[in-house]
Amino acid sequence: MDDPEAAQAWIREQLTRIHSHCDPGLLLVRSPAGELELPPDNATVLEVEAEVQQWMLATGACEARHAEIMRRAPCTPGAYLTFPDAPPALLRTWSMYGTLILVFDQCVIESGDRADWYRDTVADVLASGHLPPRADAYHTAFRDIRDAILALPGGPEVLPEFADRVVAALAGYVDEQRWRREGRPGLAAYLRNGVDSISCRGLMALQRLHGKLGMLPPGVPLPGDLAELERQASLLLRLGNDLMSFATDARAGGGMNVCWVLGEEMGIGPYEAVPAAVAMVATLRASHHDLLAAILATPASAAYHRHAQLLAQWADNGHAWCVTSPRYNTSGP
Repeated sequence: MDDPEAAQAWIREQLTRIHSHCDPGLLLVRSPAGELELPPDNATVLEVEAEVQQWMLATGACEARHAEIMRRAPCTPGAYLTFPDAPPALLRTWSMYGTLILVFDQCVIESGDRADWYRDTVADVLASGHLPPRADAYHTAFRDIRDAILALPGGPEVLPEFADRVVAALAGYVDEQRWRREGRPGLAAYLRNGVDSISCRGLMALQRLHGKLGMLPPGVPLPGDLAELERQASLLLRLGNDLMSFATDARAGGGMNVCWVLGEEMGIGPYEAVPAAVAMVATLRASHHDLLAAILATPASAAYHRHAQLLAQWADNGHAWCVTSPRYNTSGP
């Protein structure tokens, strides 16, 4: 009989191996089992996380009955990895978006509720700050995030890029809901969708607001090789999230998860597809490292190289966030 807990344990062993050679400059720590984990939360992280969760409850974007979603996957520790030594306002803005998307995904997307309406209305909220007729708490929350971005140095320059990426993620959610109704897509379509629907590219845009990181400045379009490195980083996060969610999805009878998509494409079960999915991650990670090395070997600017190095850190940081968050605990949903 297939055992979701045993499969999840094997997945974590394999992902620990894949992530064993990470950038030594990361703020991550190793557990006794060798897994990457987040460092202990500092006072600023705890304070900002409390503020963000209270904001979600106050706006109604997270009802009190759903507050456990936030507690099981706090986003501010991830913001701190992305913005070490950033001002609290920047940490808060990043965490506001991450937390909103986390709750939105579970309470709207997975429930099948009106994703196309948000796709069609949030773009104007972010562009103009105007709420649509019959706006709800999610629209208000997106407007709050827009206002927070505009209040930051570089915010007006980064907002159009951020908005485009949010809308792309919402469009990906619409496709995901259709697949939940009509059947899973082929692997190629799923992977294309996953680059945006993991919703990390909006967070990557916000990373450029921390001037001390030395990245390309807000508003500067990414050259082709950096855009591809970012696409690969986002896809690694999508696949890593799917694999770390395997036991939860298996207990629920299946999910919108690469193991089920790959299994259907290959004519095998999701448990049999797990090794192939892990191999996909290992292969993509090797390509990601090769592209990073090629970029760093070019006579580009220091900001160009630094941008590439920071994009390449996302997969390890994201994996450590999954390992540390109770959301991905294999002993329960």
